[in-house]
Amino acid sequence: MVARSHPNSTTEALDYRALFESAPSCFLVLAPDFTIVAASEAYLRVTNTTRGAIIGKGVFEVFTDDTDNPTATGVANLDASLCRVLASRRPDTMAVQRFDLPVRGDDGDGFEVRFWSPVNAPVLGPDGTVTYIVHRVEDVTEFVHSQVAAHGDRRRKNRAGSSEDDRTGEDQGDEQRAGDDQDDVASGEIGHAGVRELDIYLRAQEIQAANQRLRRLARSKNDFLSRMSHELRTPMNAVLGFTQLLALDDLTDGQRHAVRHILSGGEHLLALIDEVLDMARAESGMLQLCLAPVSVADAVHAALGMTGPLADQLGVTGFAGDIDPALFVVADRQRLLQVLLNLITNALKYNHRDGQVTVTATGDDETGTAQIAVTDTGPGIREEDFARLFIEFDRLDAAGSGIEGVGLGLALSQSLTDQMEGRIDVASIRGEGSTFSVVLPLAAPPSPVSPPEPRTPRPRVSTWAPAVQQPPAW
Repeated sequence: MVARSHPNSTTEALDYRALFESAPSCFLVLAPDFTIVAASEAYLRVTNTTRGAIIGKGVFEVFTDDTDNPTATGVANLDASLCRVLASRRPDTMAVQRFDLPVRGDDGDGFEVRFWSPVNAPVLGPDGTVTYIVHRVEDVTEFVHSQVAAHGDRRRKNRAGSSEDDRTGEDQGDEQRAGDDQDDVASGEIGHAGVRELDIYLRAQEIQAANQRLRRLARSKNDFLSRMSHELRTPMNAVLGFTQLLALDDLTDGQRHAVRHILSGGEHLLALIDEVLDMARAESGMLQLCLAPVSVADAVHAALGMTGPLADQLGVTGFAGDIDPALFVVADRQRLLQVLLNLITNALKYNHRDGQVTVTATGDDETGTAQIAVTDTGPGIREEDFARLFIEFDRLDAAGSGIEGVGLGLALSQSLTDQMEGRIDVASIRGEGSTFSVVLPLAAPPSPVSPPEPRTPRPRVSTWAPAVQQPPAW
């Protein structure tokens, strides 16, 4: 018996557009400027629209807030979520939103109350930039109404079970507020669809408002740090420049020693300013990364070479293990080098004389990740202190140790690694040492560029002829 291949067999090219448009869930695909480029049939049915009416238009041109409802926040919340996806390149799950749909009727145009559970997810291009945003929604209007009805039934039963004599004016006020809460549910934003307790729904708007306040405060902090860093860099560069000129003069040994202290302190402060500026950029999503295949061996050896003078000064030996030259990760080379420098510098500083710092790297094809581990022979870290390691300006017990630092390196390293789609793991044994591991996505080694084939040069006929020298005129 001979098996016959079906014309729609998996060996044939799949029609991904047809598969997407026929998906049972409600999907909308947006360009980075929030223009609608695709929609599933389920989305069109639920929103009562057509593909021709929305494709090519901005999402906020098609779906707008009800102007008669001054509490409507659907457009603002969706815009904030989409902007977070662009900045973080990560999915953003929104709280359930009230987003009314425009309807046409005999009495004129209006809006129909709807509640939605939205998720926005990025589609990244080869360079790590956001090329599309997939907007998935679930209509949870019926579920919300059922929860409101059930909540009202419970309150009515509670009131029926209470005698009139036991009810005080305060109780009546509580019931009035409960009725107001039900009105809030019908007119505003509520909690997450998967949460069954209505009290969480009633608090969701407060939580979102608090989150918005926190985001505004975070932006204000980052703006302040950025401006402060820029303002400090200018006079600090001037101090360092004139100090370097001073070092070129004929100085006494005491004066030269003082100049070296000025240079050392100024360079340390300038490095701190750069770290603060990088931290502000990273937290605000304004740090530009160029993600590409990066050789782990090259990055590790470069970092060890740059930290060599510090290792010699502290009497610590730093070396790299046997790292596969074909091991590559998806990263921004400059930022990966910055992370490794921070980890190796910490491993050198928090060590003992004659100690060791070892950098190893391995790849795991099953998880699709590579691990770059920096191991030291220092005093180790208590497990209960692990959660504090990546908090800005928290140096654990090192603040009074005399070791130079302010507690920004690990926090910045974690933020940079997170933006490169990675993480930093920590393991430590008290009295033996610690290991900080940078885990990043594996990348295929770039294809070598073939040298051009040698060509036999063709003989050229020279068109140059020596000039005839005339005898001088006397």
